[in-house]
Amino acid sequence: SFESYTQALPLSEDNTTIGFNTSQYMNDTLLETFRFDSDIQKTTFNSYNSLFYIGDFSERTKLNVNFTYSNYRDDYTNSTVQEGYYVREEIGIDKKQYTRGYAELDHIINDKSSFQLGYGNTWRELENLFIATITDDTNAVTNINSDFKLTDMRYKFYSNFSYRINKKWSTRAGIALETSAPKVEDYQVNYMIYQPLFDLRFSPSRKLNFTLKYRTHTGYPSISQINPFTSLVNPRMTQSGNPFLGPQNIHRISMRINIAQGLLSFEPYTNYSNNVIVKVGELDADNMFNMGFENAELFQRHGVKANFNKFIRFTKTALILQANLEVYNTRIKSSAKDHSLTDWQGEQNVFLMRLKTQSLFGLKYQRHQAQFINGLGYDRGDV
Repeated sequence: SFESYTQALPLSEDNTTIGFNTSQYMNDTLLETFRFDSDIQKTTFNSYNSLFYIGDFSERTKLNVNFTYSNYRDDYTNSTVQEGYYVREEIGIDKKQYTRGYAELDHIINDKSSFQLGYGNTWRELENLFIATITDDTNAVTNINSDFKLTDMRYKFYSNFSYRINKKWSTRAGIALETSAPKVEDYQVNYMIYQPLFDLRFSPSRKLNFTLKYRTHTGYPSISQINPFTSLVNPRMTQSGNPFLGPQNIHRISMRINIAQGLLSFEPYTNYSNNVIVKVGELDADNMFNMGFENAELFQRHGVKANFNKFIRFTKTALILQANLEVYNTRIKSSAKDHSLTDWQGEQNVFLMRLKTQSLFGLKYQRHQAQFINGLGYDRGDV
């Protein structure tokens, strides 16, 4: 089978206009007022093409093969004017090409065991063209021209094995190995990422089971995080990418406890990383806040998830009760600061259903305005 799509509508344009009116005071005396305006326009082209093959050789053996090609282009202009100081015109193009192919074999050995083998190959090319013209209050003109290009080739091998020991115990274990070789101009680095996987399931009864899980989540920096250009976010803030960013690995261990076939479940978990990608910042001598990216030396997240689901049937109606809750503590230690915070999020639903008409009346409560940690921040004047 084959599938393809293209996103290139004439109206696929994103316009953002920002205006600041700034007044500077000292001891209640107005020293200066000025205006800052920013106008950003973006157009996007995106295409995706994928070819699939599925081979069902027998009831026990299945092969999946896939090849994908996609490309992306984002053209943008950013005009910024700070009254009495400068006019800045930025023109940029972000381009990305991407291919991915993989072959995956699943085989059932017997009633107790099965395995999976896989191979993948990924190629990507990221390019950013950037032109900026800055005219100051004396009509002096400064031109900036940059062309940033990154290529990367990755190979991945993975396998996992499942085994049912007896009626109460079962397990699954696997490993994935991925190599990556990003190159920027004459600078190239080589990475190797390990992604182990492990599950151990224990079911002492029909209404109770425990699952111990270990996962490794990996990620690579995006083009906006690695391009080295400095962009003006607002009159007091800039942002620059870091071409020397490495990929991130986040290790997660959890224990899921299911009671009464999903009526109630708990899952305490912990996450750890020593190279997670974070946004950091520092305040310079001119009171400009400069944002960048780095691989933080420590990331932790500990918490617990709880879920409750109950369906109560009456003669003509039914009551549905649902609730979930997550409480967590998270910490990031970067070159800028050592941050930590505790927060929670959750949802509760109470629905009344009329069985004859299939009509539903309900009350829903959600608390999803949770805090997510990053590496930004600075200390100044004991604050």
